[in-house]
Amino acid sequence: MPEQLVRDLMSPNVLCAPPEIPVSEVVPLMHERSYSCLVISRDGAPVGIITERDLVGVLDQVLNQKHPGDFPASDFMSEPVLTVRDEAPLFEAMVLCQARNLRHLPVIDRFGRLAGLLTQSDLTRAHMRSVEEQRILIENSGTGADDLVTANERLKALAHEDALLRIGNRRAMEVDLHYTHEASLRYGTVYSIALFDVDFFKQYNDTYGHQAGDNVLRATVDYLKGAVRKSDRIYRYGGDEILLLLPMTQVEDARKMCESLVESLVHLAIPHEASEFGVLTLSGGISGVRASSRKLLNWRQVFDEADNALYRVKRAGRNGVAAFRSVSNRGNRARISSTENSEDYRSARASRP
Repeated sequence: MPEQLVRDLMSPNVLCAPPEIPVSEVVPLMHERSYSCLVISRDGAPVGIITERDLVGVLDQVLNQKHPGDFPASDFMSEPVLTVRDEAPLFEAMVLCQARNLRHLPVIDRFGRLAGLLTQSDLTRAHMRSVEEQRILIENSGTGADDLVTANERLKALAHEDALLRIGNRRAMEVDLHYTHEASLRYGTVYSIALFDVDFFKQYNDTYGHQAGDNVLRATVDYLKGAVRKSDRIYRYGGDEILLLLPMTQVEDARKMCESLVESLVHLAIPHEASEFGVLTLSGGISGVRASSRKLLNWRQVFDEADNALYRVKRAGRNGVAAFRSVSNRGNRARISSTENSEDYRSARASRP
């Protein structure tokens, strides 16, 4: 079954204007044509976007006289603008809109020129249409097995959320990491990732049962959701491994944040009798991209670095975080921190087999 593509759903009718258009022309233009966004383009390529949310910000500035008069769209448009290729799977557009809370997603062709627009409403209709197709096939007693499999596969192709934890699944994680990394290379921005693993999770399941294991995973995810920023994204990589994507965050800042997360979880004192700590704990590996270096890395290499850092934490005794660092002329190393303050304690843990 061919996968649905962005071009199958996008609208080719896009309201666009150059960066120099004054705000006094933007508002009536959007109002007259009943458009909820306007794409700012230069030489056919999108460079920004203006939505109703941006116009509210403009109104606030005008009312507070932060802008004395008319000013161009380039002063208040949202940039850099996130785009998706017309040949990309529809799934990618769904992930981007869901993860970044976007209502409008400009579409470009292979030359980078504006080709169309996808809205949140378009994506919702596509998903509901697939659900309805499956419902009709199930209710139709004469439906063949092949038709039902096709409907199931179409619905599965649009699923970007883990059913148990209600966070992004692994496939959605890969899409988000890819686009985040590409934006980092293009615009010189930074981002970090943290790969967490629940310590002694198998032993937890063996002691308390698999249902309790599912519940403690939910509790861990709920804890992380309540502790991170709104801009951060959480994904289930698989099993008890959770990935945290931290946009616009340096590795060192991510390390400090994750140290706090790991330490605060200990203070929640969720019982774990099969753990040497007596309570539920996390281990985390961190990596990321800096604006001034590591331009040749792809997102998979960044992920592997975080995974290797996580492995070092687990070798050192768990219940801590490690930040992978690239050190000039000295090779690579991972800095390990734990919730313990004692250097002797850390040294003893690191010497364990």
